[in-house]
Amino acid sequence: MHLVAFLFVTICTVLVCLNVFSIKIKTGRKEAEIDNETRTIYKVFLIVCVIIVFVGMMLPIAKDSKYIYNKEYKVDHGIVYREAMRKGSLGLFNSIIVTVDGQEYVYRVLYNDDNIKKGDSVRITYLPNTTWSVVEKEESIPKVD
Repeated sequence: MHLVAFLFVTICTVLVCLNVFSIKIKTGRKEAEIDNETRTIYKVFLIVCVIIVFVGMMLPIAKDSKYIYNKEYKVDHGIVYREAMRKGSLGLFNSIIVTVDGQEYVYRVLYNDDNIKKGDSVRITYLPNTTWSVVEKEESIPKVD
């Protein structure tokens, strides 16, 4: 979702810049008309960007607020399929892939224990809509004879 939004905003920015450039090349129009069209284009672009951010980020956060207030976090136990890696634009987000009951899930990591490697058993405490999570390594309990 974030990659799609990032690409959309980038493409829209390029189109807006090209449109403004092409308007300024036309010399038969008054400067006031060009400025009004440019302002209108920027306003529409800003509204579209705000809608994308709201739908992509704010709605999941709002849905998770009841879980936060009631401290009812979801908990999964699984095996690490891929270690926590930075991804997203500029590497701002950490994500981890964990196999839970034979199914692979991607979690956005807010905090994780050090030295979590592929194949380790982990406990994931997360929010269901944003999938923001805390990943803790589960130490294997040695058998006592």
